[in-house]
Amino acid sequence: MKSFSTRFVFPFLQEQFIDVTLSCGEHNFPAHKLVLSVCSPYFRHLFLRNPCKHPIVVLKDVHFKYMKLLLMYMYRGEVSCPQEDLLGLLKTARSLQVSIVQGGPLHVLFLLFRSRMPIADRGLDVGSIHHV
Repeated sequence: MKSFSTRFVFPFLQEQFIDVTLSCGEHNFPAHKLVLSVCSPYFRHLFLRNPCKHPIVVLKDVHFKYMKLLLMYMYRGEVSCPQEDLLGLLKTARSLQVSIVQGGPLHVLFLLFRSRMPIADRGLDVGSIHHV
């Protein structure tokens, strides 16, 4: 027998009920306000202040590569990220206030690679990332 999430939640989160578009340069990402709001106070406050039916959110300083990885993380709870993209992904998560679950995949990767970061970027530590 299929679980509740397999029968109801996953089909809901496919392309049905899309109610927001994130725009990063030439790339657009259809998404769900509910998912973005649960993962990020930034998005939650944005959508509460602007109750548009289907907003297009222009993320001017966000590279599409990092937004794609971040969306995978928000929807799946995990993401495969090349080491060279990890710092950009973490900076994007921090700038959009995406919650990183303590002990979750991004948090563990951050701890593994923090010692390899340039000194100037070491201020990006676990305390500066929003935790759930």
